[in-house]
Amino acid sequence: MITKRARDNTLRCMGAALALLLASCGQADAGPRQMTADEWRQDLAWLAEKLPDKHGDAFHQVSRAEFEAAVARLDERIPSLERHQVLAELGRIVALVGDGHTELWLPQEATGFRRLPIAVGYFGDELYVFAATPEHTDLLGRRVLAIGGVPTAEAYERVIPLIGRDNEYEYLRSAPTYLMFPEILDALEITAGVAEVELTLAGPEGASTVTLRPLVAAASEWVNAREAAGSEPPLYLQRPGRWYWYEYLEDSRTLFLQYDRCRNQPDEPSIKRFAGELFAFVDAHPVDRFVVDLRHNTGGNFHRNKPLIEGIRRRPEINQAGKLFVITSRTTFSAATIAAIDLKRSTEAILVGEPSRGKPNGYSDEKHLRLPNSNVEVNYSPLYREPMPELGDAPFLPVDLPVEPRFEDYREGRDPVLATILAYDHQKAGAR
Repeated sequence: MITKRARDNTLRCMGAALALLLASCGQADAGPRQMTADEWRQDLAWLAEKLPDKHGDAFHQVSRAEFEAAVARLDERIPSLERHQVLAELGRIVALVGDGHTELWLPQEATGFRRLPIAVGYFGDELYVFAATPEHTDLLGRRVLAIGGVPTAEAYERVIPLIGRDNEYEYLRSAPTYLMFPEILDALEITAGVAEVELTLAGPEGASTVTLRPLVAAASEWVNAREAAGSEPPLYLQRPGRWYWYEYLEDSRTLFLQYDRCRNQPDEPSIKRFAGELFAFVDAHPVDRFVVDLRHNTGGNFHRNKPLIEGIRRRPEINQAGKLFVITSRTTFSAATIAAIDLKRSTEAILVGEPSRGKPNGYSDEKHLRLPNSNVEVNYSPLYREPMPELGDAPFLPVDLPVEPRFEDYREGRDPVLATILAYDHQKAGAR
């Protein structure tokens, strides 16, 4: 299963993942539009024409012959498939393109898929329930052993072909979401039917089974395992909704910069203005460590990164080996991956945590198509970028200090990534 992969839900990755889950599972009151077989075939034909036409190179990972053969097979099968099965197979075809900016994200409003009342994520090799609706908080902290009788490792392997990705960290981030949608589970024959899902869970008293029904509408309230345990949120979870902010940790003389979006936040200072305020503070205070946290950053416009990166580069007092750190995770993507690359190439930054789900060099600048009949959105990448040529086709930007998360840390509100940075001996690092 995941033993051959490196890992996460790097703590707020959990919070970010939950936000993604909740945002993606709203449903239109009228429900999804019903489609005829001919209308599905029209959507498929339109996709098969437009995706290769719009993408920078739709056949950089899959051959045109393989792509067209997959389209032909689905076209033949459409009359015998149910709606959710067609959608899953469309997702599989889009994922053949093989990059993280090109996907048909199945838990979108237009599909009408309904999620289960729990959220799960990987900590190491294990899939844990880390959030739930109030009615199911008794399941928090349980490990998921099987779904519909299918072992979790096998269910994971079945679902990943539906997910567009640059590398395996996209699978680790997105597969847990997909596994919580009965329509996806049924389409992959992990379960039979979409009305309910049986889960086998490991708890303090051993394994047990629970049957869950999908939510009728998006839940308005969720409880995570940290809240249920009464633990305080770690620093990087303390200002949800803020795209960029900083805090000075006086005891360790650490400047902690949380950078969650490569975009100017509406009704807040621009990143450029924020950077001016940030570095004015740095210039007026002793800083032994400068931490840039990209764990939650899914991207935006990479040009917005420049004031922050240039501000660091112009200050030798923080741009030193062992004093400058960048945190990445499986959520870090697109323009945020470029930020990590730029800092790695042009400064003395040490990367900590988990590799980004974005390739150092690859297809980017996400654009969107909508299938004409179903109104389902498909993302694609029109451009190839190569910000770090020396890494060639490497699947991810390596980290210097990998940190393996544990569920116990998440539940207790600890941040092992920041703890690793605070324990780092920068004097030894500078002497090397």
